[in-house]
Amino acid sequence: MKTIAIICEYNPFHNGHAYQLSRLREEHPDAVLLCIMSGYFTQRGEPAIISPYARAEAAIGGGADLVLELPQPWASASAEYFAAGGVAVAHGLGCVDGLAFGCESADPEAPMRVAEGLDSPLLQAQLAAPPENPAEGIAARTARLYRECIGDDGGMLSAPNNLLAVQYCRALRRLNSPIRPLPMLRRGSGYHDTALAGENPSATAVRRALRQGSDVSTLADYLPPSSCAVLKREIEAGRGPVFPDNLSQAILSFYRLADPGTLEGCASMTGGLHHRLISVAHEACSAEEMFTLAAAKHYTDTRLYRAVLQGMMGITPTDLAASPAWTLLLGASQRGLSLLRELRRRDSLPVITKPADIPAELFPRQAELHRRAAALYTLAMPTPAPSAEFIKYAPYIARS
Repeated sequence: MKTIAIICEYNPFHNGHAYQLSRLREEHPDAVLLCIMSGYFTQRGEPAIISPYARAEAAIGGGADLVLELPQPWASASAEYFAAGGVAVAHGLGCVDGLAFGCESADPEAPMRVAEGLDSPLLQAQLAAPPENPAEGIAARTARLYRECIGDDGGMLSAPNNLLAVQYCRALRRLNSPIRPLPMLRRGSGYHDTALAGENPSATAVRRALRQGSDVSTLADYLPPSSCAVLKREIEAGRGPVFPDNLSQAILSFYRLADPGTLEGCASMTGGLHHRLISVAHEACSAEEMFTLAAAKHYTDTRLYRAVLQGMMGITPTDLAASPAWTLLLGASQRGLSLLRELRRRDSLPVITKPADIPAELFPRQAELHRRAAALYTLAMPTPAPSAEFIKYAPYIARS
């Protein structure tokens, strides 16, 4: 049974995502389309607009066959660790033939070529040396050193989707994985575009429209019908849309009371960022104001959001350097269930059916971070819920 994996967020599932799945279905009609999707929080460090179970249901309705969770801490990490976690899940299942991902380069060989250049001893030695300009961001420094040591990167180290494409290839190389990279030229709006324009706007634009009060019905041109229906249901039930602002008081409370010594050991807290966050939390009256006060040339918004979440959850560099020990089933079609039965006959990465079934002895740290993410997420929902709201949730299973 051929399987093609997609590492994704589907925040929310929109026409561009449906287009990617339909293209894969056309090119690989007999393949199982496996989505490895972030859970309660996304790579940016923000809560997902609706729960992972609802997003998985939308994905199955949009053409996916099996949706498994990209667990914490990798789901809310920088591109390198996000990619490493997703690829580790795909590789660990032992059944994935190809990894499909969007790319803004028409050259299908570019992601792997740049990945090989990034891993060269010469460039790695340069990256390991202390930076001459501490204010230079990590991404900007990497791109500059690549050009100096290797040559033109063809834009692969600038656009977000290209960066992820390169990191997927690096992760495949490190595991010596037989999974074949399948870059797909993206179409539609860019990753950060905020305007609802064209047939395939970005997920950022859709979330912005919801944040500005747009009704789901006004988004029908940009979301598949199944995704619209799921989103409408979740909003009516008080489970969405979930926005970062909903955690404003929790963030301020945490950082006003935080111990600098404990925070210093958390991921992304380099360069004294933990002291800066604690300081501005005492001045700010909202999380938005806190981020504004903390911003600096070398602290991008994404890095700040991610660092704040990692601090609240206690995520450390050791957590990020580990590999997923299990993944959670979020949704499946009937074809996906066939693959799932096959996986359970193999000695592969365990697929847990419900959070309540997670065995305590199976990498308890991953289980603890999953619990913390769910507890924080339920506090951010429009109608806050108990921290164990999702512990007995069952995956979405399509009937046909």
